[in-house]
Amino acid sequence: MNSWREHLRQRVGKFFRIHGIDGPLAVPIAFGAVLLLAFVKLAEEVMEGATRVFDEAILLALSTPGDVAQPIGPVWLQESVRDFTALGSTDVLTFITLSVAAWLLPFSEKRRTA
Repeated sequence: MNSWREHLRQRVGKFFRIHGIDGPLAVPIAFGAVLLLAFVKLAEEVMEGATRVFDEAILLALSTPGDVAQPIGPVWLQESVRDFTALGSTDVLTFITLSVAAWLLPFSEKRRTA
């Protein structure tokens, strides 16, 4: 009788063979799947509030003693981190996506990629 690990390995191997995914490509796909699973599990714990104590401890450790609204570190670092965070905003990502699509259409003739 096979263990569950062997059974899982056979099922995943069969899936990759059916879809034409070879060994070198299977490793990053499997790694991505594990990372996605870890993210989903962590998100579930956060939604349940199981990480609240840990989150509060980190926030308190990174704030000025006596004033939790004031983070530690120089002002330039705080501004840099804020600006870097803003790069992931919906507006910036939409602008970058539309810019790349507009560039791909006329110049590189990769209309399907755009």
